[in-house]
Amino acid sequence: MARLEITFVKNLVLKTLVVGAVFSLGLGVFVGWWMALSTAFGGLVAAANLKVVEFVTRRMMEAAENGHAQSTFWSIILVLKMLVLFGTIFYLIVRLELDAIGVVVGFSAFLPAIVWQVLVSKDESSTQD
Repeated sequence: MARLEITFVKNLVLKTLVVGAVFSLGLGVFVGWWMALSTAFGGLVAAANLKVVEFVTRRMMEAAENGHAQSTFWSIILVLKMLVLFGTIFYLIVRLELDAIGVVVGFSAFLPAIVWQVLVSKDESSTQD
């Protein structure tokens, strides 16, 4: 069961990149290249965020399997991840002056990617039973 969840997140990262690229391409065509670039950066940040969550989750599960169920260290890592995430988004919008709406749209690419991944994994699990 735990391996299935790790696979779910790994596939979610890929789907987030795909959805982010589609959003970026669409906004590039209809709004402009700066919005496309902003959206692409937002999608990359979302995918990187999911990748870190996948890494931490995998490490927590491995520790639990080995009998080390204390998760304080990994909880601190997740809090630090959030601080880095906020700092990265601040840097993209304030320092690089990317379009805030584009960054938010790109970062939000993980939401339809979750729906996509759930639908795909639902189909896979229903054919196995």
